[in-house]
Amino acid sequence: MKHFIIFACFVTLAFSQFSSETAEKIKQVSKECIKSTGVDPDLIRRVRGGDIVDEDKVKQFVSCVFKTLKLQNEDGSFDRSIVEARLPNGLTESEKDTILGKCLSIEGDNVEDRAFKAYKCYRENAKVKSAI
Repeated sequence: MKHFIIFACFVTLAFSQFSSETAEKIKQVSKECIKSTGVDPDLIRRVRGGDIVDEDKVKQFVSCVFKTLKLQNEDGSFDRSIVEARLPNGLTESEKDTILGKCLSIEGDNVEDRAFKAYKCYRENAKVKSAI
């Protein structure tokens, strides 16, 4: 199993690890998802800073970003090939394997919870952080 950039798009990775086009897309999607979910932007700043806040609005935001970027399907499953293709530069093969194997297979109580748990797993297992 290889890589996963959950939050290749998630809100917390250094945009410099992505192409400028990808970074801009993540930035735009994040703004749209903040608006559509009603999450407090301060919570997202905390998440980006490494404080993975376990709140429903944050979970909705993460799932919104993942779905909009086509990383997560409506049923909560992840599109491994898309995730793998969007992983940031700088991940080791070991990190990629963990992310694609462990993080993408995590289950949750619902679609949003699964997205959140996968993102949290990504953050815990990758030195390169996501841009979500």
